[in-house]
Amino acid sequence: MIKKPMIRILSTDAQNGPSARPLPSQRLLYTMHEEKSIDIHITQRVYQIIVDHVSLDMNRETGGFLLGDYCEDVETYIPYIVIDSSLEALHTKAALCELEFTNRTFSSLYEEHQGRFPDKKVLGWYHSHPGHGVFLSDRDIFIHENYFRETYQIALVLDPRRNEGGFFKWIDNRIEPRVLRSFYEIPDLKQETLISWQNLPTPPKTYAKQVEEKLSDKEKYPIAGDAQESSIKDVAIVDEPKEQKKKVLKKEKKRFTFPLVQSLFFFILTVLMVILFYNINIIRQEAVQFRNFIKMRSVKSDVADQSRDDQITRAVEAINNLDRKLNEHFEHILKKENSTPDDAQNKNDKSEEKKKVLNREPDSNEPANETELAEDYPC
Repeated sequence: MIKKPMIRILSTDAQNGPSARPLPSQRLLYTMHEEKSIDIHITQRVYQIIVDHVSLDMNRETGGFLLGDYCEDVETYIPYIVIDSSLEALHTKAALCELEFTNRTFSSLYEEHQGRFPDKKVLGWYHSHPGHGVFLSDRDIFIHENYFRETYQIALVLDPRRNEGGFFKWIDNRIEPRVLRSFYEIPDLKQETLISWQNLPTPPKTYAKQVEEKLSDKEKYPIAGDAQESSIKDVAIVDEPKEQKKKVLKKEKKRFTFPLVQSLFFFILTVLMVILFYNINIIRQEAVQFRNFIKMRSVKSDVADQSRDDQITRAVEAINNLDRKLNEHFEHILKKENSTPDDAQNKNDKSEEKKKVLNREPDSNEPANETELAEDYPC
């Protein structure tokens, strides 16, 4: 969640208004999108300082603040700004695709501003987009709308990896995140341009070549705005021909279309990843259910095998008992079959004699006891 701003940049400076000053006599125009608004001027010295700062770290965003003068032409009353100073942003939270200003950042800005540049205004801010183009992200727009609300405050975005850059400013109380605005370069270091961005439609000529052009060539190189015609008498403004404009528009269309295609690609990739993750979870659940089913089947199979083994053991024991009984029965039958008739007759005679002996009565002639028998039958 984006935090609400705690500090407003130069809320009292807006009440002072622009200071009356003539336009710079020497300047190079970079025509991007024509509009009637505040003209942006930046000196070569400040531009070089900013480029050196953002080129120090190619792995995360860096930024700072643009300082200078908010002016108004004494003849045409057209407002413009001149960026001739800058301050690096301290105590920021930065990443590859993010830059956040903290309360300590604005506190240090206030101290540095009051100590080093008390007569300058904060004209905007700059930051880098290392490797991902020149535009204003949602967070950048939030920062600009809440911290840089004045109509003269601008944003400068640089891509040190691609060697691209561009200015953004308020137009009709709006700031377009992908529309680069025209600006002027003030040649205070040398008469040749220092800005060599790859996304520029057509680099301007050197100042020495520009002054050789005559104002009669305005049809080929028109001036941006009718009000500037009377104030600029020694500088010819460079513009590209119609064919070159078509190429530039085509190139810008490609540059603006590529992030859209890239965003669509990542969106589709994210949807596919979500679907794949969902299907993987379903497959995993089905695999767990199948594994549990196999375990249950194996347990049931083990129980069935154990009960079958018990049944087989009991059946074998029953068969063994039956076999033993049959053997005993067969032995008994064989014994009966193997006995002779004489033996059977003798057995019968003996049994009859036993019965007779048990049933007879004693005679008077028989001995009365064992002594008499012993006398009668001496050994």
